[in-house]
Amino acid sequence: IQTVSNVKAPIHYIISGDTTQKKDLSIQKLNFNKRQFVNSKSKIYVNINSYFTEKNVNVNLFENGIKIKSNPVFVTNTNSQYETVFEVSSSSQDIKKYKVEIEPEDGEITTINNSEIFYIDYVDNTIKLLIAAGSPGSDVSSLRQILNQSSNFKYDIRIQKNSNEFYEGAFPELKEYDVLILLGFPTELTSIGLLNKLKEDLNRTKISLLFINSSNISLTKLSDLKEYLPFVYNETGKNEIKSSVVF
Repeated sequence: IQTVSNVKAPIHYIISGDTTQKKDLSIQKLNFNKRQFVNSKSKIYVNINSYFTEKNVNVNLFENGIKIKSNPVFVTNTNSQYETVFEVSSSSQDIKKYKVEIEPEDGEITTINNSEIFYIDYVDNTIKLLIAAGSPGSDVSSLRQILNQSSNFKYDIRIQKNSNEFYEGAFPELKEYDVLILLGFPTELTSIGLLNKLKEDLNRTKISLLFINSSNISLTKLSDLKEYLPFVYNETGKNEIKSSVVF
């Protein structure tokens, strides 16, 4: 290159070789999500080029080295571009290796472009919830019904029985959960000891907190949790409060 740059004369070149299109099947492009939620279906779009072939060709999908699906694609001499779609999912959190492969045909100029390897990272999108309810009732039933509509929510519930006990058993450690939901909790029954334990856990875990009001809430005892609430409030009447969201 240095020698050529020193030549004080124009340089001309000729590209030689056979540019005629030969028989070939190739993967032109893959479109897919590199990150996908566990137990959610994801589509893989495979764009194919075909030259001088007129028949059904098989496009195979391999997962971790095992063929899991095969799609037939009819190609003709009058068209060179095609698309086929695969649908995949995973029941566990993992990075999975995939390969899309067009089964080779006799006479292809090359088979190197017949396959392509890629990876999908399956991530867990399950949200673990702990519900602390001040008493049994329709609010608890409604919340259960809503949460049961999605497999992404896993929850445990504790309904207050007396000052320190719950119908379902001991109050669990918050470190096992992503979100704490206070549903009409705390009430006048709730002991100061239980509130102090809850504050210690909230301070240690820093988990998210969702508050749902109800008629049996104790605003006095709720004030003990004010530093963890996503809002501030003022009591304006016996059954009325005025609140504002904290950003």
